[in-house]
Formats: sequence, C-alpha cells, structure tokens
Amino acid sequence: MAETQNRKYNGKEFVEAHGYDTYDSCVRAKEVYGVSSVTLVSQSYHLPRAVTICRYSATSARMSSKR
Repeated sequence: MAETQNRKYNGKEFVEAHGYDTYDSCVRAKEVYGVSSVTLVSQSYHLPRAVTICRYSATSARMSSKR
C-alpha cells in the first residue's frame, strides 16, 4: 500500500502528511498509525478545537502550543 510507505513513525512521533483537515488527521492517527493518544502541536487559538475533534474521533489528545 503506497500510503503506508510514505509514513514516518518511530513509535513515538510522526508528522501527518496526508491529513488534510484536523478530523482526518485524528482518524488517521488511530487507523493508519495505530496510536490511541496524541500530542497536538499548533497555534494556541486552534488547540481547543483540535483536541475536541480528536477526542470525538476516539483518539485521546493533549495540547502543546507552538508560538
């Protein structure tokens, strides 16, 4: 599967290159990478919304603000 060949995941961190919106990235974290908990790094105004979306998609999420 070409999609999984492009992923870079070392068991601790990855950058999602094919999630074109927040919901898609959270779902892919669980379904493609097999993770159940993520740390989101984004601008502070976006984080509460992103965490809510990830939690809705059954992926536990925590915030890290990028300034």
